[in-house]
Amino acid sequence: MSASDEEIVRLLNGRNSYITLQDNEFTFASPHYMYLYYRDKGSFRALAGLLSREVGYAKFSGGCGTGSDALTLAEYALETGDLKAVATHCRKAVSKAENMSQIGIVICARFALIRLQLAEGRTTEALNLLSQMEREVEALSSSVYNTTVDLCRGYVFSCLGQPEQIPSWLQIGEIKASDFFSQGIAFNYIVYGKTLIALGKYAELESCIEQFEEAFSVFSNRLGFLHNRIFEAVARCHLYGPKDGAAVLETALTEAEEDDLVLPFAENAPHIMGMLNMVIHKNPGNRFLNRVLALCREYESVALGRSYPEATLSQREMELLSLAAQGLSRKEVAARLYISEETAKTHFKNIYQKLGANSKMAAIKLARDRGYLSMSER
Repeated sequence: MSASDEEIVRLLNGRNSYITLQDNEFTFASPHYMYLYYRDKGSFRALAGLLSREVGYAKFSGGCGTGSDALTLAEYALETGDLKAVATHCRKAVSKAENMSQIGIVICARFALIRLQLAEGRTTEALNLLSQMEREVEALSSSVYNTTVDLCRGYVFSCLGQPEQIPSWLQIGEIKASDFFSQGIAFNYIVYGKTLIALGKYAELESCIEQFEEAFSVFSNRLGFLHNRIFEAVARCHLYGPKDGAAVLETALTEAEEDDLVLPFAENAPHIMGMLNMVIHKNPGNRFLNRVLALCREYESVALGRSYPEATLSQREMELLSLAAQGLSRKEVAARLYISEETAKTHFKNIYQKLGANSKMAAIKLARDRGYLSMSER
Protein backbone atom coordinates (compact mmCIF):
# COMPACT_ATOMS: atom_id res chain seq x y z
CA MET A 1 0.00 0.00 0.00
CA SER A 2 2.82 2.38 0.89
CA ALA A 3 4.64 1.58 -2.36
CA SER A 4 1.46 2.15 -4.35
CA ASP A 5 0.94 5.54 -2.69
CA GLU A 6 4.43 6.64 -3.65
CA GLU A 7 3.83 5.53 -7.25
CA ILE A 8 0.57 7.53 -7.34
CA VAL A 9 2.46 10.59 -6.07
CA ARG A 10 4.96 10.15 -8.90
CA LEU A 11 2.30 9.72 -11.57
CA LEU A 12 0.20 12.70 -10.42
CA ASN A 13 3.36 14.82 -10.24
CA GLY A 14 2.13 17.29 -7.62
CA ARG A 15 -1.55 17.25 -8.56
CA ASN A 16 -4.38 16.13 -6.26
CA SER A 17 -6.56 13.12 -6.99
CA TYR A 18 -10.20 13.66 -7.96
CA ILE A 19 -11.12 10.37 -6.25
CA THR A 20 -9.38 10.46 -2.88
CA LEU A 21 -10.26 13.70 -1.11
CA GLN A 22 -9.33 15.48 2.09
CA ASP A 23 -12.68 14.77 3.75
CA ASN A 24 -12.59 11.02 3.03
CA GLU A 25 -12.88 8.89 6.20
CA PHE A 26 -9.35 7.62 6.91
CA THR A 27 -9.79 5.30 9.90
CA PHE A 28 -13.05 3.50 8.94
CA ALA A 29 -14.68 4.40 12.28
CA SER A 30 -11.99 2.56 14.24
CA PRO A 31 -10.68 4.46 17.29
CA HIS A 32 -7.33 2.67 16.86
CA TYR A 33 -5.30 3.23 13.68
CA MET A 34 -2.66 0.47 14.00
CA TYR A 35 -5.42 -2.03 14.79
CA LEU A 36 -6.47 -1.74 11.15
CA TYR A 37 -3.13 -2.84 9.69
CA TYR A 38 -1.49 -5.07 12.33
CA ARG A 39 -2.20 -8.51 10.87
CA ASP A 40 0.90 -10.69 11.31
CA LYS A 41 2.37 -11.84 14.61
CA GLY A 42 5.86 -10.46 15.07
CA SER A 43 5.28 -7.52 12.71
CA PHE A 44 4.12 -4.82 15.12
CA ARG A 45 7.44 -2.99 15.44
CA ALA A 46 8.20 -3.08 11.71
CA LEU A 47 4.67 -1.93 10.94
CA ALA A 48 5.04 1.00 13.32
CA GLY A 49 8.23 1.99 11.53
CA LEU A 50 6.52 1.83 8.14
CA LEU A 51 3.37 3.72 9.13
CA SER A 52 5.31 6.37 11.06
CA ARG A 53 7.04 7.58 7.93
CA GLU A 54 5.47 10.39 5.92
CA VAL A 55 2.14 9.25 4.49
CA GLY A 56 2.22 9.28 0.69
CA TYR A 57 -1.57 9.16 0.61
CA ALA A 58 -1.77 12.65 2.12
CA LYS A 59 0.30 14.08 -0.75
CA PHE A 60 -2.33 13.40 -3.41
CA SER A 61 -5.53 13.52 -1.35
CA GLY A 62 -5.38 17.11 -0.16
CA GLY A 63 -4.07 16.05 3.25
CA CYS A 64 -6.30 13.06 4.07
CA GLY A 65 -4.38 10.97 6.61
CA THR A 66 -2.29 13.84 7.95
CA GLY A 67 -1.15 13.10 11.50
CA SER A 68 -1.27 9.33 11.18
CA ASP A 69 2.54 9.15 11.30
CA ALA A 70 2.66 10.61 14.83
CA LEU A 71 -0.44 8.66 15.80
CA THR A 72 1.32 5.42 14.88
CA LEU A 73 4.19 6.18 17.25
CA ALA A 74 1.72 7.02 20.04
CA GLU A 75 -0.24 3.78 19.65
CA TYR A 76 2.90 1.66 19.37
CA ALA A 77 4.31 3.16 22.57
CA LEU A 78 0.98 2.72 24.34
CA GLU A 79 0.43 -0.95 23.49
CA THR A 80 4.02 -1.86 24.36
CA GLY A 81 3.94 -0.02 27.67
CA ASP A 82 6.34 2.83 26.83
CA LEU A 83 3.98 5.22 28.56
CA LYS A 84 6.39 8.16 28.80
CA ALA A 85 6.49 8.49 25.01
CA VAL A 86 2.75 8.44 24.36
CA ALA A 87 1.58 11.97 25.23
CA THR A 88 4.09 13.81 23.03
CA HIS A 89 3.17 11.78 19.96
CA CYS A 90 -0.57 12.12 20.69
CA ARG A 91 -0.39 15.89 20.87
CA LYS A 92 1.67 16.08 17.70
CA ALA A 93 -0.87 13.88 15.91
CA VAL A 94 -3.79 16.06 17.07
CA SER A 95 -2.02 19.27 16.01
CA LYS A 96 -1.21 17.96 12.54
CA ALA A 97 -4.62 16.33 12.03
CA GLU A 98 -6.65 19.35 13.15
CA ASN A 99 -4.87 21.53 10.57
CA MET A 100 -6.27 19.26 7.85
CA SER A 101 -9.65 18.52 9.51
CA GLN A 102 -8.76 14.84 10.00
CA ILE A 103 -11.40 14.08 12.64
CA GLY A 104 -10.82 10.31 12.65
CA ILE A 105 -7.14 10.75 13.46
CA VAL A 106 -7.92 13.32 16.15
CA ILE A 107 -10.31 10.84 17.81
CA CYS A 108 -7.74 8.03 17.64
CA ALA A 109 -5.02 10.24 19.15
CA ARG A 110 -7.27 11.43 21.96
CA PHE A 111 -8.40 7.87 22.64
CA ALA A 112 -4.75 6.85 23.02
CA LEU A 113 -4.21 9.80 25.37
CA ILE A 114 -7.27 8.85 27.42
CA ARG A 115 -6.02 5.26 27.78
CA LEU A 116 -2.63 6.65 28.85
CA GLN A 117 -4.25 8.90 31.46
CA LEU A 118 -6.17 5.94 32.88
CA ALA A 119 -2.99 3.89 33.08
CA GLU A 120 -1.33 6.74 34.96
CA GLY A 121 -4.23 7.12 37.37
CA ARG A 122 -5.42 10.47 35.96
CA THR A 123 -9.00 9.30 35.66
CA THR A 124 -10.62 12.72 36.01
CA GLU A 125 -8.48 14.12 33.18
CA ALA A 126 -9.33 11.10 31.04
CA LEU A 127 -13.08 11.47 31.56
CA ASN A 128 -12.94 15.23 30.97
CA LEU A 129 -11.14 14.66 27.66
CA LEU A 130 -13.68 12.01 26.70
CA SER A 131 -16.56 14.41 27.44
CA GLN A 132 -14.88 17.18 25.43
CA MET A 133 -14.41 14.83 22.49
CA GLU A 134 -18.05 13.70 22.68
CA ARG A 135 -19.31 17.31 22.59
CA GLU A 136 -17.08 18.27 19.66
CA VAL A 137 -18.00 15.22 17.59
CA GLU A 138 -21.72 15.51 18.36
CA ALA A 139 -21.66 18.98 16.82
CA LEU A 140 -20.44 17.49 13.53
CA SER A 141 -23.58 15.32 13.11
CA SER A 142 -21.57 12.45 11.62
CA SER A 143 -22.89 8.93 12.22
CA VAL A 144 -19.44 7.45 11.57
CA TYR A 145 -17.63 9.67 14.06
CA ASN A 146 -20.45 9.34 16.61
CA THR A 147 -19.98 5.58 16.44
CA THR A 148 -16.21 5.94 16.85
CA VAL A 149 -16.67 8.01 20.00
CA ASP A 150 -19.22 5.50 21.33
CA LEU A 151 -16.56 2.80 20.95
CA CYS A 152 -14.12 4.98 22.89
CA ARG A 153 -16.68 5.52 25.65
CA GLY A 154 -17.51 1.81 25.86
CA TYR A 155 -13.83 0.87 26.05
CA VAL A 156 -13.05 3.43 28.77
CA PHE A 157 -15.95 2.59 31.07
CA SER A 158 -15.45 -1.15 30.66
CA CYS A 159 -11.86 -0.66 31.83
CA LEU A 160 -13.19 1.29 34.83
CA GLY A 161 -15.78 -1.40 35.62
CA GLN A 162 -18.73 0.97 35.11
CA PRO A 163 -20.94 -0.81 32.55
CA GLU A 164 -23.90 1.47 33.22
CA GLN A 165 -21.95 4.26 31.49
CA ILE A 166 -21.43 2.23 28.30
CA PRO A 167 -23.66 3.15 25.30
CA SER A 168 -26.79 1.00 25.30
CA TRP A 169 -26.19 -0.51 21.83
CA LEU A 170 -22.92 -1.96 23.10
CA GLN A 171 -24.49 -3.20 26.33
CA ILE A 172 -27.09 -5.23 24.46
CA GLY A 173 -24.81 -6.29 21.63
CA GLU A 174 -26.30 -4.57 18.59
CA ILE A 175 -23.31 -5.53 16.43
CA LYS A 176 -23.87 -6.87 12.93
CA ALA A 177 -21.49 -8.43 10.44
CA SER A 178 -22.80 -6.08 7.77
CA ASP A 179 -21.73 -3.02 9.76
CA PHE A 180 -17.95 -3.52 9.90
CA PHE A 181 -17.08 -0.12 8.50
CA SER A 182 -19.56 1.93 10.48
CA GLN A 183 -18.62 0.04 13.63
CA GLY A 184 -14.86 0.27 13.32
CA ILE A 185 -14.03 -2.83 11.22
CA ALA A 186 -14.86 -5.20 14.08
CA PHE A 187 -13.34 -3.03 16.84
CA ASN A 188 -16.90 -3.04 18.19
CA TYR A 189 -16.40 -6.70 19.10
CA ILE A 190 -13.49 -5.79 21.36
CA VAL A 191 -15.66 -3.26 23.17
CA TYR A 192 -18.61 -5.64 23.39
CA GLY A 193 -16.39 -8.35 24.88
CA LYS A 194 -15.04 -5.94 27.47
CA THR A 195 -18.60 -4.84 28.19
CA LEU A 196 -19.72 -8.41 28.87
CA ILE A 197 -16.84 -8.82 31.32
CA ALA A 198 -17.80 -5.58 33.07
CA LEU A 199 -21.39 -6.86 33.30
CA GLY A 200 -20.22 -10.25 34.62
CA LYS A 201 -21.94 -12.11 31.74
CA TYR A 202 -19.35 -14.85 31.40
CA ALA A 203 -21.57 -17.53 29.84
CA GLU A 204 -22.72 -15.07 27.20
CA LEU A 205 -19.12 -14.02 26.62
CA GLU A 206 -18.03 -17.61 26.07
CA SER A 207 -20.82 -18.10 23.53
CA CYS A 208 -19.57 -15.06 21.59
CA ILE A 209 -15.89 -16.07 21.34
CA GLU A 210 -16.30 -17.91 18.04
CA GLN A 211 -18.36 -15.07 16.56
CA PHE A 212 -15.68 -12.57 17.58
CA GLU A 213 -12.96 -14.74 16.05
CA GLU A 214 -14.80 -14.82 12.73
CA ALA A 215 -15.24 -11.05 12.79
CA PHE A 216 -11.54 -10.40 13.39
CA SER A 217 -10.61 -12.96 10.73
CA VAL A 218 -12.21 -10.90 7.94
CA PHE A 219 -9.28 -8.45 8.03
CA SER A 220 -7.01 -10.56 10.26
CA ASN A 221 -6.98 -7.97 13.07
CA ARG A 222 -4.19 -9.27 15.33
CA LEU A 223 -5.09 -7.03 18.26
CA GLY A 224 -8.66 -8.31 17.99
CA PHE A 225 -7.42 -11.90 18.23
CA LEU A 226 -5.36 -11.02 21.32
CA HIS A 227 -8.26 -9.35 23.12
CA ASN A 228 -10.47 -12.29 22.21
CA ARG A 229 -8.01 -14.73 23.76
CA ILE A 230 -8.06 -12.68 26.96
CA PHE A 231 -11.88 -12.73 26.89
CA GLU A 232 -11.84 -16.50 26.52
CA ALA A 233 -9.45 -16.85 29.47
CA VAL A 234 -11.68 -14.71 31.70
CA ALA A 235 -14.83 -16.57 30.68
CA ARG A 236 -13.29 -20.02 31.18
CA CYS A 237 -11.83 -19.00 34.53
CA HIS A 238 -15.22 -17.99 35.89
CA LEU A 239 -17.14 -20.87 34.33
CA TYR A 240 -14.71 -23.78 34.70
CA GLY A 241 -12.00 -22.70 37.10
CA PRO A 242 -8.67 -20.83 37.17
CA LYS A 243 -6.65 -23.68 35.65
CA ASP A 244 -8.74 -23.69 32.47
CA GLY A 245 -8.54 -19.92 32.22
CA ALA A 246 -4.81 -19.81 32.92
CA ALA A 247 -4.12 -22.24 30.08
CA VAL A 248 -5.84 -19.91 27.61
CA LEU A 249 -4.20 -16.83 29.13
CA GLU A 250 -0.79 -18.45 28.73
CA THR A 251 -1.50 -18.83 25.01
CA ALA A 252 -2.42 -15.14 24.78
CA LEU A 253 0.74 -14.13 26.61
CA THR A 254 2.90 -16.27 24.34
CA GLU A 255 1.36 -14.64 21.28
CA ALA A 256 1.77 -11.15 22.74
CA GLU A 257 5.38 -11.63 23.81
CA GLU A 258 6.69 -11.65 20.24
CA ASP A 259 5.42 -8.09 19.77
CA ASP A 260 5.89 -6.96 23.40
CA LEU A 261 2.17 -6.15 23.78
CA VAL A 262 1.40 -5.46 27.43
CA LEU A 263 -1.37 -2.87 27.83
CA PRO A 264 -4.29 -5.13 26.77
CA PHE A 265 -3.46 -7.33 29.77
CA ALA A 266 -3.12 -4.41 32.18
CA GLU A 267 -6.50 -3.04 31.10
CA ASN A 268 -8.00 -6.39 32.13
CA ALA A 269 -5.94 -6.65 35.32
CA PRO A 270 -8.80 -7.14 37.81
CA HIS A 271 -10.01 -10.18 35.85
CA ILE A 272 -6.72 -11.97 35.10
CA MET A 273 -4.40 -11.47 38.09
CA GLY A 274 -5.02 -14.88 39.63
CA MET A 275 -4.48 -16.62 36.29
CA LEU A 276 -1.44 -14.47 35.52
CA ASN A 277 0.19 -15.46 38.79
CA MET A 278 -0.41 -19.12 37.95
CA VAL A 279 1.28 -18.69 34.56
CA ILE A 280 4.25 -16.88 36.12
CA HIS A 281 4.58 -19.59 38.76
CA LYS A 282 5.32 -21.99 35.87
CA ASN A 283 7.71 -19.50 34.21
CA PRO A 284 9.29 -17.54 37.08
CA GLY A 285 12.21 -16.08 35.15
CA ASN A 286 10.31 -14.81 32.11
CA ARG A 287 11.00 -11.08 31.83
CA PHE A 288 8.00 -10.37 29.62
CA LEU A 289 5.57 -12.07 32.01
CA ASN A 290 6.98 -10.22 34.99
CA ARG A 291 6.72 -6.95 33.08
CA VAL A 292 3.05 -7.68 32.35
CA LEU A 293 2.49 -8.48 36.03
CA ALA A 294 4.14 -5.23 37.16
CA LEU A 295 2.00 -3.16 34.77
CA CYS A 296 -1.17 -5.02 35.84
CA ARG A 297 -0.44 -4.24 39.48
CA GLU A 298 0.25 -0.62 38.62
CA TYR A 299 -2.97 -0.35 36.60
CA GLU A 300 -5.07 -1.77 39.42
CA SER A 301 -3.41 0.52 41.91
CA VAL A 302 -3.53 3.86 40.09
CA ALA A 303 -6.35 3.48 37.56
CA LEU A 304 -8.81 1.51 39.68
CA GLY A 305 -7.68 2.54 43.16
CA ARG A 306 -7.13 -1.06 44.23
CA SER A 307 -4.10 -2.28 46.08
CA TYR A 308 -3.50 -5.92 46.86
CA PRO A 309 -0.64 -7.79 48.49
CA GLU A 310 1.69 -9.29 45.90
CA ALA A 311 1.78 -12.82 47.30
CA THR A 312 0.28 -15.63 45.24
CA LEU A 313 -2.09 -18.28 46.61
CA SER A 314 -0.59 -21.75 46.60
CA GLN A 315 -2.39 -24.71 45.04
CA ARG A 316 -3.29 -26.00 48.52
CA GLU A 317 -4.66 -22.60 49.57
CA MET A 318 -6.82 -22.47 46.45
CA GLU A 319 -8.14 -25.95 47.26
CA LEU A 320 -9.10 -24.83 50.77
CA LEU A 321 -10.79 -21.68 49.51
CA SER A 322 -12.62 -23.61 46.79
CA LEU A 323 -14.09 -25.97 49.36
CA ALA A 324 -15.01 -23.06 51.63
CA ALA A 325 -16.74 -21.40 48.68
CA GLN A 326 -18.84 -24.55 48.31
CA GLY A 327 -20.14 -24.01 51.85
CA LEU A 328 -17.94 -26.42 53.81
CA SER A 329 -16.95 -25.46 57.33
CA ARG A 330 -13.31 -25.34 58.41
CA LYS A 331 -13.71 -28.71 60.11
CA GLU A 332 -15.25 -30.22 56.96
CA VAL A 333 -12.50 -28.72 54.78
CA ALA A 334 -9.85 -30.26 57.03
CA ALA A 335 -11.53 -33.66 56.85
CA ARG A 336 -11.88 -33.49 53.06
CA LEU A 337 -8.17 -32.68 52.63
CA TYR A 338 -6.94 -35.09 55.35
CA ILE A 339 -5.32 -32.35 57.41
CA SER A 340 -5.83 -31.27 60.98
CA GLU A 341 -8.30 -28.51 61.80
CA GLU A 342 -5.43 -26.48 63.22
CA THR A 343 -3.53 -26.76 59.93
CA ALA A 344 -6.65 -25.65 58.06
CA LYS A 345 -6.93 -22.68 60.43
CA THR A 346 -3.32 -21.70 59.67
CA HIS A 347 -3.95 -21.97 55.93
CA PHE A 348 -7.01 -19.74 56.15
CA LYS A 349 -5.07 -17.18 58.17
CA ASN A 350 -2.41 -17.09 55.46
CA ILE A 351 -5.07 -16.75 52.76
CA TYR A 352 -6.70 -13.79 54.51
CA GLN A 353 -3.32 -12.10 54.90
CA LYS A 354 -2.38 -12.61 51.26
CA LEU A 355 -5.71 -11.34 49.91
CA GLY A 356 -6.09 -8.53 52.40
CA ALA A 357 -9.38 -10.01 53.67
CA ASN A 358 -10.81 -10.13 57.20
CA SER A 359 -13.35 -12.91 56.76
CA LYS A 360 -14.05 -16.07 54.78
CA MET A 361 -16.73 -14.41 52.63
CA ALA A 362 -14.49 -11.44 51.87
CA ALA A 363 -11.66 -13.79 50.91
CA ILE A 364 -13.95 -15.78 48.60
CA LYS A 365 -15.17 -12.60 46.88
CA LEU A 366 -11.65 -11.27 46.39
CA ALA A 367 -10.47 -14.64 45.10
CA ARG A 368 -13.29 -14.72 42.54
CA ASP A 369 -12.58 -11.15 41.45
CA ARG A 370 -8.92 -11.97 40.93
CA GLY A 371 -9.45 -15.23 39.09
CA TYR A 372 -8.44 -17.73 41.78
CA LEU A 373 -11.95 -19.23 41.93
CA SER A 374 -14.59 -19.88 39.31
CA MET A 375 -18.13 -18.56 39.60
CA SER A 376 -19.38 -22.15 39.93
CA GLU A 377 -17.50 -22.49 43.22
CA ARG A 378 -20.12 -21.05 45.47
